[in-house]
Amino acid sequence: MQGINQQLISIPTGGGTTDITIPEIFGNYVPDNIDYVIDTATSLTSSAAIVVDESITPVEGMQCNFRYMGRIATFTNSATVSLLGYTLTSAQAAQWLDISFVYTLDAENNSESWVINSYSVLNPNTSYVAGMGTLPIVLEGQTKTLVVGTDKTNQALNWTGTLTGSNSITATGLNNGDTFIFHYVGSVTIGAYAISFMGVLTLTAAQAQQNLTITAIYNGSAWTAQAVEGVSSLPLTNPGVTKYTLTGATQASQTLTAGVSKQILELAGNTTLTGNYSVTFTTPVAGEASFQVVVPAILNLSTYTLTIGGVVIPQWMALMGGYSVFTWWDSTNSVWVTQLVPPPAASNQIYTVKVVVATAAVLTQYTTPNVLVAAPGSGLIIDPIDVWDGINYATAAYATHTVINVGHAGADIALFTDTYTLLSTKTLQPRKMTPVLAADSTSQQSVANAALVASTPTGNPVTGGGAEVFWVTFQYVVL
Repeated sequence: MQGINQQLISIPTGGGTTDITIPEIFGNYVPDNIDYVIDTATSLTSSAAIVVDESITPVEGMQCNFRYMGRIATFTNSATVSLLGYTLTSAQAAQWLDISFVYTLDAENNSESWVINSYSVLNPNTSYVAGMGTLPIVLEGQTKTLVVGTDKTNQALNWTGTLTGSNSITATGLNNGDTFIFHYVGSVTIGAYAISFMGVLTLTAAQAQQNLTITAIYNGSAWTAQAVEGVSSLPLTNPGVTKYTLTGATQASQTLTAGVSKQILELAGNTTLTGNYSVTFTTPVAGEASFQVVVPAILNLSTYTLTIGGVVIPQWMALMGGYSVFTWWDSTNSVWVTQLVPPPAASNQIYTVKVVVATAAVLTQYTTPNVLVAAPGSGLIIDPIDVWDGINYATAAYATHTVINVGHAGADIALFTDTYTLLSTKTLQPRKMTPVLAADSTSQQSVANAALVASTPTGNPVTGGGAEVFWVTFQYVVL
């Protein structure tokens, strides 16, 4: 297309209305070609319309040209796509089209409207590749050749530095209508060298320092390319769900990239972490982006951490599962904004855990109390409803300092106690521990954000052999 302006318009799955404007020259709108490249999602759930902004007063003969890169295969809720009042058929909505409109006054019928001036179907859009690719700069110089139908149609170029060699971006051209869109964020000093696209567009020294959207289109025999100031946000979303199952093996960090990674990440698998696990997000090149991480998994964090978008998930929530983390890119402040959505009715759930304490840990239970339930996080208290304990008898009964207390770490008084279990020579004959009532008004029995621990309050047991087993039924209380 020939035109004095070229902009990118995205039609998302949810549809909506997009207002377009026409450049004003010397205070008057003039009849000249205006080119828009329209990209679409693969499905449409609500109608989409491209209209001229109400503040614009078109004049007779004004043209508006669209290159419509249609990929809509599924329509629901009677959704449609319309361009300046013309509604595409479902077949047209899935095609690549060049449509030119001209503004016409009908004096006889006292009406005015945009009518189709020319219409052509481009080759099928098999060359479109979804997502956002990345092209790094090579300051020493490079020639990069993109492959139509293989490399992503949208390419991010976040370029900085001083050139010591020229950078040339080219591509194989196959069919009329093949397109690449370059999202260029530049702070490059070119000096005696050059940055060029398709052999037909060379950036000026000023452009190399700007943010540009560069659209390259193959016309069947040669490439054309045009740069427009400002970086388009198309596309920074990739609908769909990626499911990742945590297995208990040593975990690794996972990084999500806007336009490449699926918008929803599901963390599944009920397990105990054996290493830190985190989900991070790369900085988008331009525009807005968002992700949702949903965690149905029930995870025992042990001594490790689960971090999603900088938010550290507390142990109590990890044990519940059913929470989500929403994050979106604030392009104004260049920061990811993250929100943690806890599971419903977090303080009304009741849990039971089984904890096995090895012999060596029993023998040091006074020096180092054993954690039964990890600290829950700020504003929460672990409320043990019922505690049972037993011994996997091995070599001998424990002797001396055999009273067992269960309570909050740092508290003055235990919540449960037992005087007989460590003396037992029986294997797994669990005993119900006895609740402890505070004997005075000053001793602290509960501690917020404290672990629930087992200890021998007067000293370490002297002898004995056999693992100690605890069954704790508890809930979290929100302060």
